[in-house]
Amino acid sequence: MTMNKKQRYELIGSRIREIRKARNLTQERFGEMTNTSLTTISRLELGKQMVSVNTLFLIAEQLSVGIDDILQDFMKPKPKSDEVDGEVYLMWENMSPEEKEYTKKQMRLFCEYNKKVKDAKEKKTEK
Repeated sequence: MTMNKKQRYELIGSRIREIRKARNLTQERFGEMTNTSLTTISRLELGKQMVSVNTLFLIAEQLSVGIDDILQDFMKPKPKSDEVDGEVYLMWENMSPEEKEYTKKQMRLFCEYNKKVKDAKEKKTEK
């Protein structure tokens, strides 16, 4: 499906808003950080105005994300290695930093538990 210009603007704006809100930033504070008026921030987030490339770089920098995080809806997700399932990779890319930390913690706990289960099975077979 090909997107029209309005749909592209709306997707980019909604991503900027989503990331801004995840950082607990008001539009006013975010406008100050990017030297952008409140009206412009509002129009960008609503998809009524397109962001310039220079402003996009500044927005990404101030939100501590890559431009790819803002433009992810237009990018085809590619696993970083053959071991990473594409669906898992896509979920990971859509997580906030807090969700990523929580997920890493849960994965560590799972790996520790799995190792204990394997060790217990090995001890059982040695007897």
